[in-house]
Amino acid sequence: MYPMRQEVGSSKAATIGFCWGALGHDRMNLQLLDFDVTEDTEGVVCWDALACPEPGHNPDLLHEVAQVLVWAWRFTAQEPGPIEDGADWDYDLQATFKPQGQEPVPVRLQFDPVSGQISWQQDLDDRQAQGQHAPDFSLNCRMELSLSMSGTPGFADAFRAKFTLP
Repeated sequence: MYPMRQEVGSSKAATIGFCWGALGHDRMNLQLLDFDVTEDTEGVVCWDALACPEPGHNPDLLHEVAQVLVWAWRFTAQEPGPIEDGADWDYDLQATFKPQGQEPVPVRLQFDPVSGQISWQQDLDDRQAQGQHAPDFSLNCRMELSLSMSGTPGFADAFRAKFTLP
């Protein structure tokens, strides 16, 4: 479960994954994601989690996010999308790396439902294009991660049961 690091053109990228087979049907207790929940009058439920663990727990946090997203993709054959357009669920995943003594570095996170991997990529900013020092890009610095999920009543019931959530 160690991230692979690579440089591609004018960006840096890395990937961390989760094994599909390890998911099972039992309940899972989340250790690093702590969701706040809201529900609208039509029964659509939104869960929002913000996590900023010590750097040594970053791989565990990404592993936990991958578990949640693997489960969600397996819940229905339908891809995530706007609930008002008929999708069962949707999500938004973002992160910012905070290297010590440097400016925060926003990264784009992407989840691959086929491999169960989360990858992230940092585009070079204007400072780097002008030859200045590139920020540290690794899991060895503090990372702020946000995960927002929303779902229909059926998705919400199953999600709550799987992850022991309110």
